[in-house]
Amino acid sequence: MACGLIFATVLIAWQGFQSVGQALSQAGFQLLWLSAIHIIPFLFATGSIAVLFNKNERPSFSLILRGNWIGTSINWLLPVAQLGGELGKAIWWAGRGVPGPKAGSAVLVDKTLQAVAQVFISVLGVGLLIQLAGEGHIVIGAIFFTLLLITGVYFFYKIQRKGFFTWLTTKAEKHIKNQDWKSLGTDAGELDRQVTATYQSLKTILNSMILRLIHRILQSVEVWLGLWLMGYSLELSEVLLLECLGQTIRSASFFVPASLGIQEGGFILLGTVVGLPAEVSLALSLAKRSREILVGLPALLYWQWSEGQLFIKTRGRPAEG
Repeated sequence: MACGLIFATVLIAWQGFQSVGQALSQAGFQLLWLSAIHIIPFLFATGSIAVLFNKNERPSFSLILRGNWIGTSINWLLPVAQLGGELGKAIWWAGRGVPGPKAGSAVLVDKTLQAVAQVFISVLGVGLLIQLAGEGHIVIGAIFFTLLLITGVYFFYKIQRKGFFTWLTTKAEKHIKNQDWKSLGTDAGELDRQVTATYQSLKTILNSMILRLIHRILQSVEVWLGLWLMGYSLELSEVLLLECLGQTIRSASFFVPASLGIQEGGFILLGTVVGLPAEVSLALSLAKRSREILVGLPALLYWQWSEGQLFIKTRGRPAEG
């Protein structure tokens, strides 16, 4: 994370702290609207997870929303390679009455569908890039990542359908002599069955996929509003290009905590395609990061508070007698 932060700082210094600051000051406190409008796509993202639960056993939308808020914020702000947040929200749900296999199944299938949605978004971004800029190294890189992502999604899907978690716990039992692993193996088998059942419901998968794609596309409104507040107006195709390939770059750099520095460099590169000054592209990336902090930090605080309350309720009471 430190290296990413240093790289991002170097990029800002390269463009000039004053120039980037002027671009941000043009919008001023109105950039808070980015946090407000993010609620809309986030509701669609939460809906895409909610439909993955069986209708008769679905937790309340409020519970799913809060868990998703926590998980997304963990991925935004903590060095967890975009995976820790998925585990975090599954555990958070399980601690509040959602059966572990059902929570785990929803998270696993949703993560797969997120990757599938990213494929569509990447293809859209590449198509717009070819239309606006023709061939180039950015196009080749985006195509390569998209093909790599398709391959990864396919294998991730296949191992889920092959009873991966039952196999994993069975192998672990040979090396770990602990009775707790028997119950874990049972849960793993149920998790595999839940995942398989979800994938077998084509209607469920399609509904979730549609909501996830709407969520991804709606995030482009954030780019349009941020630029408009800074005094720049782009065509719809240009806004979509920035958001779609911005998402692609962030997905490709998942191993870098919060994609620090990578996202900023990517926006500068993409901004040249649509004619944005480098300092404005960099300011846009920083505006998006400010939204992540404003939305994500309260979620992390709520997460810690709620876990503390759960501990007090379930394990913090003194033993009777």
